[in-house]
Amino acid sequence: AAAAAAAGPQGNTRAEPTSEDSEQDSENNMPGNEEHPEILPNHPPTGTHISTLPHDLLVLIFSFLVGADQDLATLRGTLLTCRAFSAAIRSESLWARIAAQFWPGTLQLETWPTWQAMVTTRPRVLFYGVYISKVSYMRQGEQNMMQTYRPCALVEYYRYLRLRTDGTAISVVTHEPPAAVVARMGSEATAARAFGVECLLGTWQRDGDAVHVLLDRANTYGTWRSDMSLHIVPAGPRPNARLKWMAYTLAKLPDGVPEPLTLNDHYRPFVFSRVRHFAHHSEPPVQ
Repeated sequence: AAAAAAAGPQGNTRAEPTSEDSEQDSENNMPGNEEHPEILPNHPPTGTHISTLPHDLLVLIFSFLVGADQDLATLRGTLLTCRAFSAAIRSESLWARIAAQFWPGTLQLETWPTWQAMVTTRPRVLFYGVYISKVSYMRQGEQNMMQTYRPCALVEYYRYLRLRTDGTAISVVTHEPPAAVVARMGSEATAARAFGVECLLGTWQRDGDAVHVLLDRANTYGTWRSDMSLHIVPAGPRPNARLKWMAYTLAKLPDGVPEPLTLNDHYRPFVFSRVRHFAHHSEPPVQ
């Protein structure tokens, strides 16, 4: 964002060329090599222009666009600004930093040809929004005294699940629609105040392409712990945007034996929904 603003109206922000004019454009209008294209000011700059910055410094600036919530949307949008920005953002050194933040520890490319391919295709948890599962079913009531008809009721409710980078989890089950709920799941304290006993707090861990979520609920009968095992899968063209149920157990603390629950049609997959205001604060660059 800082780099895009610095270019301003003085910067040459050519769009990505089409296949028909790419060769002519690269020969006549884009000095410098294809790996590190130059940024040309349209008018004589009055101060230090972004075109004077070396490629490595541009990569460092763009590393600020991926904060702690690991949202790549701003980075993808900046990539479309011009060729110089695109080349800097496609730099493997930047994507190696991003991969190290997403998966701390010793990393190897393994089956991925590039660091960028690893970040965009390897299963991971999304933090910049909420996973939502909508449950809807028909429930039959009792017949009337004359046994002439049996009423039916449409039951509809939502499960909301937010996984955070610090390993904490927030879960809410309510009939309220997403527009009235997701804004109140910004933090554990906010969610607890807003939803009371309907808000469950816990922790989560990732195991390959699976996520294990532990949530505790206290009531008059004691404290119960639910263990949800969820599989990270794509939702259409969006990678990692769906969590499918694998297993669900319930145990009474402190020493109760976990009992598996039957996963019927009431356990619909979670689908990720981005919440913009979760990322409305600056973060340090990826290291």
